Amino acid sequence: MVAAGLDACAASAAAALVSPIIAVIDVAVVENASGLRKLGEGMKHHGKKALNSPSKFFTSREFQAVWALYAATYATANWLDSYSRLKHTDAHLAKFVATTLVNLQMGISKDHAFTQMFSVVAPHPFPLKCYALFTLRDCITMGASFSWTQDASDWLQNVLGMNVSKADLTSQLGCPSISQLFTTPMHLLAVDIYNRPMVSNRGRLLFVKKEYPGTTVARVGRVGIAFGIGGVVNKMLVKAYNSI
Repeated sequence: MVAAGLDACAASAAAALVSPIIAVIDVAVVENASGLRKLGEGMKHHGKKALNSPSKFFTSREFQAVWALYAATYATANWLDSYSRLKHTDAHLAKFVATTLVNLQMGISKDHAFTQMFSVVAPHPFPLKCYALFTLRDCITMGASFSWTQDASDWLQNVLGMNVSKADLTSQLGCPSISQLFTTPMHLLAVDIYNRPMVSNRGRLLFVKKEYPGTTVARVGRVGIAFGIGGVVNKMLVKAYNSI
């Protein structure tokens, strides 16, 4: 019970550290895709709001949704890691399934809310296509963030001769970031389907082509913060209390 509580505390602290910038990026990406604001303008606007009115920002729906999402995701990963150490079992598959389910449920709910909150169109039912695209996006991101990092670290150590700490850090930062090259089109398509339900397939492809470079950079930064920096801080905190 004590270990589970410490796992949750580490997860909550790591989530609190990274959630402000993630919330700013998430809102700016949705606003850009909907045509409300350009990506850079949105990040600047919401970043200033966070700095000028921190109490209002930290009690906002967008910050709380992001913090809850990553606190729950990190905590789930920590609990499975603790169980694996206790039982001396391989929890890679269980960890992937559990973190994916948690992240899917809370992440899609967040993105659903953000798409409606920061859209230029009147709220309307969320299409099943959007749910499907968000689900596929998050499955790939979760796999890259929690299940593939150890294999990548082992490869870096065995093939490139990296030491353990450098290989772990490189894989933790690199795997989630690389996954965004493939998941960004899914995110853009889902938001565009909601905002412009009657656009042709050609129109959607042109939209994705136009917004892909800037949105990919933003999402690489976002996921690098969430599962790179946040994941590293979470692991450091877990290791710190396990060494006491």
